[in-house]
Amino acid sequence: EADANLVTQAIAEASASRNWLLPGAARKHQNAGTGDTSAATADAAGGMHVAEAADSMQHGRWDYVVGLVGKPSAGKSSFFNAVTQPMDEDEGARVAAFPFTTIDPQTGRGFAVVPDPVALLGPETASQSKPLHGYAPAFDLGRANPELNNTQPLQQWCSAAVGERVAEVAWRRVPIAVKDVAGLVPGAYQGRGRGNAFLNDLCEASVLVHVVDASGCTDKEGRAVVGCSPEGGRGAEGGSIEEGGDPLADIGWVREEIHRWVFNNVRTKWGSVRRRPSKLCDLFSGYHAPQALVYEVLEHVGLSVHKLLLNNGVGAIDTLCAWGEADLHKLVAAFLAARFPILLALNKCDTASAPRHIRRIREALPQEPAVAMSAASERWLATTARKGQVVYQDAAPSASVAPGCDDASVARQVAELNRRVLGPFGGTGALLAVSTAVA
Repeated sequence: EADANLVTQAIAEASASRNWLLPGAARKHQNAGTGDTSAATADAAGGMHVAEAADSMQHGRWDYVVGLVGKPSAGKSSFFNAVTQPMDEDEGARVAAFPFTTIDPQTGRGFAVVPDPVALLGPETASQSKPLHGYAPAFDLGRANPELNNTQPLQQWCSAAVGERVAEVAWRRVPIAVKDVAGLVPGAYQGRGRGNAFLNDLCEASVLVHVVDASGCTDKEGRAVVGCSPEGGRGAEGGSIEEGGDPLADIGWVREEIHRWVFNNVRTKWGSVRRRPSKLCDLFSGYHAPQALVYEVLEHVGLSVHKLLLNNGVGAIDTLCAWGEADLHKLVAAFLAARFPILLALNKCDTASAPRHIRRIREALPQEPAVAMSAASERWLATTARKGQVVYQDAAPSASVAPGCDDASVARQVAELNRRVLGPFGGTGALLAVSTAVA
């Protein structure tokens, strides 16, 4: 078994040192005023960094796949339905209050929004712009509360597109593929739950969205925690965090499961790599990783790609033979951070205990992209709006009963969602989450 402390340490270090993952322009912007000239030096030397390496391998049709991960009953299927908006329940992912509602992976088409600088080209040009999938006029990045959300990737993208004129940006809808896989349980890398079959389902994903049950009302297996209800919550007023119902702990063990999955695969082949180091460059090909990205990861952990490729890697044998388990964990953690970036979708934000847990997560993991959201609220609003009972736009901060709708239950639900979700959080967060993940 891998050393648990080394796993945790490697993941934490990879998460804390995210600067090397950024494209050159964003990295130089982030380093401004810090005295760190490494980014500018690398760019001046023509170095290719992770985001640029991945982009350089795109050819032909652009298919961006968002993979949904998380424990059972966290709300992955609800998020899948909220983002893909199936016309009926038969087309959507099954949602139920028990673990492993989803067994086989489901893929659907959804939409994210990206900054469109067309408004900067003048009103005449802007009026003629008619993108295929339209705009999301209600989307406003400024409504995201920084105490509950970290939307830095989307903010940096927006700044690169329009500079200081963020208020003028139009948000263009672009299609993406969304893949919902079975819930992850502790020990999946050893075969528990759907085990490696689940993890292999993630290989084609471009980015991962970890859907977290921020209410703290389910344990690691996705079972309801005794004494905890979505309405009353648990620990909302400062009570203790019981074993098995801690969203912050869920983030840790889910990430460790993915790490151990890759680590075990790499360690199995490590003997042949030490004998012929050039094989290391192909070790991650099974994860659909562009070779340029793998080279950048290897350089980041201190390995010379030039030495690895020259004469079958003879010049790198001494270095690799001196490596211990900790070095291998650092390599795996760096690769995962580059190949499978993760956004934390802090679901069920409208429950009583969720705000406290969300703040704990943001304080403990300030560098992690994260969005507070209510997937079930987005799904209900979009479905009811399609029926003509509710007036609602994607990412809007409010909703209203449609003229002519006299259904009292709809009116009550709209009022409740305005009070508990749309008002306090500035929206359901579903579109913000998937768009920040894509960024």
